[in-house]
Order: sequence, then structure tokens, then C-alpha cells
Amino acid sequence: MSLSNTGHGTVEVLSQLLRDVDLIAAFGGHTVILPTQLVQEHAWFRTTHGVLDSGLCWVSVPAGERSPTVRRGLLRSVLSARLTMLEGLTAAAVLWLRDRTFGGQPIGRMQLVEGTVADIVQAVATSRQILTSVDSDTVLRELSDMLARHERNAMTLFGASGYQRGHLPHQLMQLRFVAESWIVRSDAGDTRKMAA
Repeated sequence: MSLSNTGHGTVEVLSQLLRDVDLIAAFGGHTVILPTQLVQEHAWFRTTHGVLDSGLCWVSVPAGERSPTVRRGLLRSVLSARLTMLEGLTAAAVLWLRDRTFGGQPIGRMQLVEGTVADIVQAVATSRQILTSVDSDTVLRELSDMLARHERNAMTLFGASGYQRGHLPHQLMQLRFVAESWIVRSDAGDTRKMAA
């Protein structure tokens, strides 16, 4: 079973999502992860840490009039994409584990694996309901944190192959990092907020 993503990659998904977005309204005054090509089109953006991975980079977006609604809408779209990828990854894990055995028994039928898959399926369903009904920075941040735990659990079902570059789990990790950079955290330890 191949873990390669047959759909669009992370950079393409983000580029499409951000194509007509006012980046200053969405992220003004923050350091976020954006597609490198998009940053190059906005030459006045300052890349802070160079290319991150596979066409993504950290960027300091100039301060300006921000719209939390625009940023939240983008974050909701990324969280939705993460949910879709998590569903696909979980389905792939079930198929992958079906034929693998340990101690003569299919790994996919072991109680711990079945419980992990059930937890992920329930979390996806609950997260979709929350995502469509709530528009709060705090809730979106908590939802992203919860998804990160379940994404890690899904990736571990594949063992080491779950972390190989170019595979669906790797793209899911990229989207998680992007979402984390787009979340406004109000605690004092947040270093992503730029000085005004």
C-alpha cells in the first residue's frame, strides 16, 4: 500500500487557498508559514528563516489593518484540509495494517490499534461539527491542538514509513505546522507576534 498522496501537495493547496487573500489583513504583524512562491510575488515581505521545507518558508508579514475574520476563515480551511487528510490517512492505515501480522495475528485487529482508529474517527466527526459551528480563536486553537494529537497517533500506525517525505503523513505534518503558525496565541511566551 502506497502512502503517496494522489491529490495536490501542501504548497498547491495553500497557494490556491491564499490566491486572492489580502495577506496583511489576514496575518499583518505576525510571522507565519506561507508558500515560497507566494512570498516571492510579494517582494516586500521579509523571509525570516528562509525556506522551511518543500516550498514553504517563515515570513514576517508587515503590520497593517488586520481582519481576524479573514485569518479565522483561512485557519478553518486549513483545519478542514487537515481533517480530510486525517480521514484519508486513517483509512490507508486500516488497509495497510490489515495484511501485517504480529505473533500470527493481523495488527489491524489488535485492540490497541482498533481503539486508536476508533478514537481518530470519533475525533474527526466531532471536529467537523465544531469547525462548522464555532468561530473563536480559543476554540480553533484547541481544535488544532487536539487534531495534532490524533495526527501523531495516525502516523504512528505506519511506523517509520509514516514520516517519509512526500507521503500523505508528511503533507499532513506540513499543514499542521502552517496552522500552528496562523493561530494567534495570547500567552506571553508566544514569540511569533512581531513588535508593532
